[in-house]
Order: sequence, then C-alpha cells, then structure tokens
Amino acid sequence: MTLLHTFTGHKAQVTTLDIVENSAFLASGSRDGKIMVWDIMQGKWFTQHDCDSPVNAVLFSKKIYWLVIATNSGIKVLNLPEQKFVIDIKEVSKKPNEVGSKKNLACLSLAWSKSGTQLYTGWSDNVIRIYEIEQVDAPARDD
Repeated sequence: MTLLHTFTGHKAQVTTLDIVENSAFLASGSRDGKIMVWDIMQGKWFTQHDCDSPVNAVLFSKKIYWLVIATNSGIKVLNLPEQKFVIDIKEVSKKPNEVGSKKNLACLSLAWSKSGTQLYTGWSDNVIRIYEIEQVDAPARDD
C-alpha cells in the first residue's frame, strides 16, 4: 500500500467515514462534534460543520445532496449545496425504565435502503428506527 494523502483537522478521534460513489468526496465525523468533507482527488479540505455533539456515523444520501449525521444527541441532515442543516431528529427512549426521560438519545448507526428512500438508524435505546424520505426539496444527484 502507498499513502496518497493525510487529512488533518479534527481535534479528537475520527469515528466514521463515508464516500460518495463515483465521486471525489469523503466525509469524516469525529468525537470533537465536527464533520468534515474532503476532496480526495485533490487531497484537500472542502467544508466542515459543527454538530454540537460527538459524531458516531456519517452517510451521504444516495438520491440527493445530503449528508446524514448520527450524533450523541440525535440525527442532523446537512444540505450540502446550501451548506445548512435542514433536519434535526431527536428521539425519546423506548426502554421501559426510561419512559418520560429527558435524557439525550444517541443515534449510533445509519444505513440506506437499496432504493435510497428509507433511512435505517440504530439508537442507544437498543431500537432500530426507519425513516421514509417523503418529499425532496434539495437538488437530485446525477452521479
């Protein structure tokens, strides 16, 4: 193996990576609460955003220019062309001993359905939640 690039910028351990298929973009998430998007062809930084909570997983959308981010306080969706967060999902625990708790629930894992219209999410209350992408206001991806 030959080292091609070394990307630096996170202030804590990098916990997750995702790459856009047939593209030059790589997303990284860190315990420092930041996500960064890198241009792997040019070997440089593209953009970054603060998620206000440690990042557990990042996942590019298959259909639109979104980056979905699983954090210790829920899910954030970043609209990449507009460079702004468009969705913030918070959930409450389904554990019987935590019903009514105000404790932050962490989203720990993310996966898209094959069609790219359903988002599968794993949470710290041992529950998998599935979200349907209903209406898309962001530009469609053509890659």
